[in-house]
Amino acid sequence: EIIQALEVGYNREWKSISLSSNAFYRHSKNTIRNFFQQQANGIVLNMPMNIGSADSYGFENIFTAKANRFYDLNASVTLFQQKLNGSNISSDAIQNSFNWYGKLINNFVLSKGGKLQVIANYNSAATTPQGRLIALYNVDLGFQQKLFSRFRITTNGSQCISCGNCSTYCEMGIDVRAYAQKGEDIVRSSCVGCGVCSAVCPRGVLKLENGRVEI
Repeated sequence: EIIQALEVGYNREWKSISLSSNAFYRHSKNTIRNFFQQQANGIVLNMPMNIGSADSYGFENIFTAKANRFYDLNASVTLFQQKLNGSNISSDAIQNSFNWYGKLINNFVLSKGGKLQVIANYNSAATTPQGRLIALYNVDLGFQQKLFSRFRITTNGSQCISCGNCSTYCEMGIDVRAYAQKGEDIVRSSCVGCGVCSAVCPRGVLKLENGRVEI
């Protein structure tokens, strides 16, 4: 898979509010997408395959605010148009549609090192070479008590393509992409070491280490 990307960003910070906005265009050759194939015995296989190309362009916005010492929020929304051309596999595997996803993270501080977290996610019907999947949405409620941090995310900034997947999927609201772009390791007590950011990175930029670190 070969990816060419162009991105223009704007960042602004105030006393208790920050805004990050990016416009992007990405073109991929031999892009990897899941493809459904029905076998003669009736079994349907869902396999990753290289399709012809993928083009996407849109906007990504991340907004953070700290109202007071008891409450803060992180909101992100990405809107983009996507065109998939899988005609090298099937003549009807060509799709062009609008997609968007958003996340709202609410943190309520209840005690020293402890907080209640309410997370709302929405993903519009995802585009695939063979059509669209159903929209997904969920609301999660959790409680976090920080004792000590043993996790570190190491980064290889030279490989980062600024896709934003890491920041979007981080359940703790950490702006992982900002660290990756600067090539800085992430050592934060709010990191729970779930490894999601590393798993969704298409370039292998992020690596989770579990060794004890000095904070």
